[in-house]
Amino acid sequence: GWDSSIFGPYFVSGAFVAGCSAVIIAMYFFRNNYKLHTYITEKHFNNMGWDALVWNHRGLSGEPNRLEKMTIHGSTDELTEIVAYILKTKKYKSITLVGWSKGGNISLKYAGELGKEIPKEIKSIVAISVPTDVFGSVQAMGKNSFYANRFKHKFYTYLKAKKHLIDPSKFAEFSKYATLEDFSEYYVAPLNGCKNAREYYIKCSALPYLGNIIVPTLILNALNDPILSLTCSPFQLASNSEVIHLETPENGGHCAFYIKNKDGIYWAEKRAFEFVNNLVNCT
Repeated sequence: GWDSSIFGPYFVSGAFVAGCSAVIIAMYFFRNNYKLHTYITEKHFNNMGWDALVWNHRGLSGEPNRLEKMTIHGSTDELTEIVAYILKTKKYKSITLVGWSKGGNISLKYAGELGKEIPKEIKSIVAISVPTDVFGSVQAMGKNSFYANRFKHKFYTYLKAKKHLIDPSKFAEFSKYATLEDFSEYYVAPLNGCKNAREYYIKCSALPYLGNIIVPTLILNALNDPILSLTCSPFQLASNSEVIHLETPENGGHCAFYIKNKDGIYWAEKRAFEFVNNLVNCT
């Protein structure tokens, strides 16, 4: 059913840039690894005449990254470069960011960090199954849950592919890590200038920046999402905001939102397009 949870997209993210004479920038993490092309697509946007630019995060394009650095939940610097690239083409008047899971967090954090300085071409944002509170998401998932163990396995496999970029003594410790959080605590956090996993989670979270967003924003989080805490859905902020729109359907899992269809387009993508299409001025 449509409430089935698709666990892969916790590392899958998307940001769509769209409008009339429009382009979609799509950020994908493990979409290829989990064979999620059926669920996480830009098909509906394409069908409506929008261009698409696919952005594969570091090391996940099918060939290894040249650097040890990886795209993390807080990698707004990378989204900044992508948006700047699009703006330099001078082809697109309207930009909409649509992010799935991690990509949603990056999109929201990017907009919140910029606040009133956000490029005028960015008209709206959609964030789907988004862990705005990364620490809350980690707690909701649990240390030894099915999802946590699955992610740990996938992440370790990802690191093995870039073993030549990692200090041998550090890489030797990875096999001793019992949980996904161990990787965050002892490897990912220090790699990104944080003293521990808790500081890393806080710095990566979009939640503290949501109040600074000035463009219409839709956050779509299912209540039965197995890896999102309630703190990932800003109920109070949305109730008092003119720009933050929060929708929390009872079902949907994590990036699933499955409904029977004949066109290969799923509910979340149609809802994203509906929200965006109502805002973009095609003149």
